[in-house]
Amino acid sequence: MKCIKIQLQLKEALFFAILMLSASLSAQSIQNIQQKPTEMVTFTPPAGWKSVDDKLLTPNVKAIVIGQSSTYPPSINLATENYSGTFKEYLKIVRSIGEQRGSNWKDLGAFKTNAGEGRLTQLDTKSEWGEVRMINLILLKNGIVYILTAAALKSEFAGYYQVFFDTLRSLQIES
Repeated sequence: MKCIKIQLQLKEALFFAILMLSASLSAQSIQNIQQKPTEMVTFTPPAGWKSVDDKLLTPNVKAIVIGQSSTYPPSINLATENYSGTFKEYLKIVRSIGEQRGSNWKDLGAFKTNAGEGRLTQLDTKSEWGEVRMINLILLKNGIVYILTAAALKSEFAGYYQVFFDTLRSLQIES
């Protein structure tokens, strides 16, 4: 499996930017997105998944990889956001946003990654393709919130469970 390497360039934004982009995807690795010269963020995507061209991404979304499916491709994205509050306050904000959008939001608890301990949340939402389940790994480090989101149709989510959680665990942040 290739490792996605991203040098982060911090910009403010919301993290709910993703899920569907067309099939015009680039190579499998995304590299050298400038953010903060001293910080390197990596995660290992599932084998065979394709990277979205970084020119198509919004400033807060650093990488998106997409798998294959007949209707709604599974995806994993990494987003960042500057944040000066507490982790507990940030989770309350995330919950509020999810609930305002009519989504079913759950805090799944602590989750250990190569970058340290984060928090897993689950968001089920309706889309034109059916009900979508998103698992968000949220980690606050040095005033930056890192959100690694794995998404698939709820009916197909169990089939991606292992690759999603392996990818979430692989998150690394090096200064």
